Amino acid sequence: SAYMQPLASDYVSWSDTQIQVRVPATNGTGGTAGTGPIQVTNSDGSSRATSSNSLTVTYVVSGPSSNGVAYRARLVDTDTKGGYTLRYSSASLPAAAQAPFAAALQTWRCNTGMNRTIGAPTTSDAVSNTDNINIVRFDTGTELPTGVLGVTRTYFSGCSVNGVLAWRLAGTDYTFDSGTNWYYGTDPAGIASNQYDFQSVALHELGHGQLLGHIILPGAVMNFNIGNSQVRRTLSNNNDIAGGRDEISYSTAIADPCGASLFLASTCPLPVQLTAFAARYQPGQGTTLSWATATELNSAAFIIESQADALDSTWQALPRVAAAGRSTSPRQYQALDARPLAGTRYYRLRQVDLDGTVAYSPVVSVAAAATTLAAYPNPATGRVQLSGPLAAGATAQVRLLDATGRCVLRTVGPAGPTVRSTQRPVA
Repeated sequence: SAYMQPLASDYVSWSDTQIQVRVPATNGTGGTAGTGPIQVTNSDGSSRATSSNSLTVTYVVSGPSSNGVAYRARLVDTDTKGGYTLRYSSASLPAAAQAPFAAALQTWRCNTGMNRTIGAPTTSDAVSNTDNINIVRFDTGTELPTGVLGVTRTYFSGCSVNGVLAWRLAGTDYTFDSGTNWYYGTDPAGIASNQYDFQSVALHELGHGQLLGHIILPGAVMNFNIGNSQVRRTLSNNNDIAGGRDEISYSTAIADPCGASLFLASTCPLPVQLTAFAARYQPGQGTTLSWATATELNSAAFIIESQADALDSTWQALPRVAAAGRSTSPRQYQALDARPLAGTRYYRLRQVDLDGTVAYSPVVSVAAAATTLAAYPNPATGRVQLSGPLAAGATAQVRLLDATGRCVLRTVGPAGPTVRSTQRPVA
């Protein structure tokens, strides 16, 4: 393995028995330090010693360097919203790339508090540190080197405070390779063996936009390499998330020495914004459940659950309804519970995300008075549920007929309240 020499400013102290050095994020020529042994070499290179134990680098926070000195940079408020506004290039970015990029943006936001939002598209397709546009774009022709899937450019500005330079992140530009066979889908299982997962690569590049550098830990989002059909959409707690939160903590600890507005860590909006949920019963048809969402992010499905007793903790799951996955516009959903209703029934939505996270809607109820005896399901095999009006203390004579009109069951309904529901086996 190769060794990387720190910048002169990374050496903290040096004695005959101890050397203190900051682990460098860069050596000024693009090299980055990673997990491995440490080597000490004398000035003429004639002698060196290698540590018996390895240093573990869990994450890398990068920044600018000037005149051989490495600096750390702060995140600041550049858009009066507490952070940074990114803009899609309408000239080069495919529409299909927008949703997975937004999902990657949301992942960093929800796990680390990185305050970045998507603004109005821009007709510009230029990469520039002077246009005040944080652009998200695809390259033109062979703009990116062969084998490079994406590049993040970070721009810094600063000032001198009592002779010490202070730096802040002024902006970022994100460029992706237009010649790559990208997979833009929500389901990782759908990626082909010759495709690259765009959401995974966008997640990696957005890590650079949060000033995180490469690490060599296999499987981490900030690992320097990804292969065909590999999917890395989950941030690692000890690496990616820890590094992102470290930068957020550094940026929010004190005011920017150069006078920029303080960066504000963001909160995570709900994956699904439910705007309506209602139930309506029609005799002979069943209960229509309708609901609406304003936005959805990584939503997998909605599962309707019902119960007949509000005090009962047991809910019965009805068939699931596929969710949009990703949507920034209002959507309407509807499902039918065909069971007859005699009394009150309670419903709720169980919303399931692609990562398995579950959330529940408020409970709604619907009531109906039974006027005739009903059998459900009809036709039935195995068991049938009977419901309908029954006078207090009375019994009902029940006959069940098959499709030919032959009586297959005679039974007596139990004495009980006005509305009664019971189950009977079917021969």
